[in-house]
Amino acid sequence: RALVIDAEDRFTTMLAHQLSHLGLDVSIVPWDAVTDDDIGAAELLVSGPGPGDPLDPSSARMARLREIIARRRAASAPLLTVCLSHQILASELGIDLAPLAQPHQGLQLTVDIFGQPASIGFYNTFTARCASGTTIAGVEIAADPATGDVYALRGTGFASVQGHLESILSRDGMSTLHQLIEWALAPE
Repeated sequence: RALVIDAEDRFTTMLAHQLSHLGLDVSIVPWDAVTDDDIGAAELLVSGPGPGDPLDPSSARMARLREIIARRRAASAPLLTVCLSHQILASELGIDLAPLAQPHQGLQLTVDIFGQPASIGFYNTFTARCASGTTIAGVEIAADPATGDVYALRGTGFASVQGHLESILSRDGMSTLHQLIEWALAPE
């Protein structure tokens, strides 16, 4: 079973549909309605995409998403984060966030996701960015070697992706989603 946190993005419904197609029993709950008990009880928690500045200190939504992600990581419970939530996870791991020079709204890119090329749709204004060769203990980073834009992260019990795997632009969305879920659910 998967609990999907709706961070105010209409893509959330399609993401839930894809998860159902992969065989998961899926529930969606808004970021401001999810309880700590819900977060703890989920077999797989999917913190979804949404609009806004992930570093906005005045945003109750960003603060709650940070709490949700931190709670799951502290519990070592399976977590998948997408787009905005990916940026928040990256920030919590110590990776810098930056606004893009030009937003990626409906941009299809083929990127390397842990050794696999994947055609994915991007809809982001901000990005996690690190220098080539950056390492974080226990975390694998899939980043553009030229720009440092972080496309995916994974570690014990979690996986993360910047792109929208549920977008029609993501020709490799289902296979990439399946890979990331398998990673997040893998035993240590």
